[in-house]
Amino acid sequence: MIHSGHADKRILVLLIALLTVIPFHLLSNDYDNGEIRYFDDFELTATETSLHLEKADQTQQAEVENPYDAILQKVIDEGRITNTLDSSAFMSLPLGVAYGEDHSYMIVIDKATIYPGYAEFSAFMVLTNPLDNSKIRFRANNIGFSFKQGLVNGVQLKLIDKKKVKIQEDASMWFLPGSYVDWDCNGFKSLGINGELELSQKRFVKVDPLSGEEQGKVSTFFSIVASDFQNILLEISLEPFKMKGFNEAYFAFESMVLDFSDEANAPDFSLPANYPGGYSGEMTNLWRGFFVKEARVYLSKKFADKGGQPTSFYAQNLLMDDFGLTGLIGSDKLLSIEKGRIGSWPMSIDNFAMEFFTGELKALGLKGQLIMQGSETPLQYDAFYDA
Repeated sequence: MIHSGHADKRILVLLIALLTVIPFHLLSNDYDNGEIRYFDDFELTATETSLHLEKADQTQQAEVENPYDAILQKVIDEGRITNTLDSSAFMSLPLGVAYGEDHSYMIVIDKATIYPGYAEFSAFMVLTNPLDNSKIRFRANNIGFSFKQGLVNGVQLKLIDKKKVKIQEDASMWFLPGSYVDWDCNGFKSLGINGELELSQKRFVKVDPLSGEEQGKVSTFFSIVASDFQNILLEISLEPFKMKGFNEAYFAFESMVLDFSDEANAPDFSLPANYPGGYSGEMTNLWRGFFVKEARVYLSKKFADKGGQPTSFYAQNLLMDDFGLTGLIGSDKLLSIEKGRIGSWPMSIDNFAMEFFTGELKALGLKGQLIMQGSETPLQYDAFYDA
């Protein structure tokens, strides 16, 4: 029930505000004199020089993950979307502003203060990661909008809270403070990510290649400016790590590309024959994962030389995606018999080969020479594992 005294007071405040501001600054050819303006679910609060539009009490609304998601859903459900930002846009909030058919980068205006000749408003954007439907939220306040010139300086919406999103089965990306969205009079402009890439601690662990000691999670920090959240090609590196359960070798990805794009792959990228997922022909662009252009492979410490230094070599063109690690790794003349040891026996590694396919070790081979205790004549050895 609304008491008459309170209703009269609110009507009086509304009339004063309207008479003070609207006749001089908000009337335009788009409005007929006396036309009713609707402020759905919002209250008007009069100030000396402005109309302040803010959300009414939402305690009766359903509980949601985040208040911004509820506002965005209201905008979508009620079709509160425009592709024209002008003075009339601030008359019924919340309002989504999107240019073109793609509403993925729509900003939502949820608060505005109208002054003579211009407005200041607050807006947010919610990006959705299609892989796990996680939400990344950005916000900007005190955005200037001239009724004659439009957006004064464009809009930069800043990350509200750091957020972890899935980019493949065993890898995630953290959006960290400093991430932002640039938006101007033509709509979405760019996405700036200040981030951290992190591999699953269930599958991978950072190691010291000298001792094999485990050192925690595998991650790296990066910064990138992208034109599209679905079109990211990012070159990064990862310090030495191992796959849990496989202790014969460690990997350092010294140059790799994170492919999070539906439009292109990294230069020189290709998939091996019979690769699963249906990525063939033009569909190859849809592949997502890590394309390792150059890696350093360290053999475990039992293959270290006499000085205790790990035996290592380079590998190229490895893949790591939802299926796991894929690639052929090998080297000739890896360790001479003068430097190599297995226990107290001199040992050489003349040829080493290791093949992974979709995360499984398919083959492992060693060839070389071995001098057993009490002997001076090297023996040839050939060790091979075939899955």
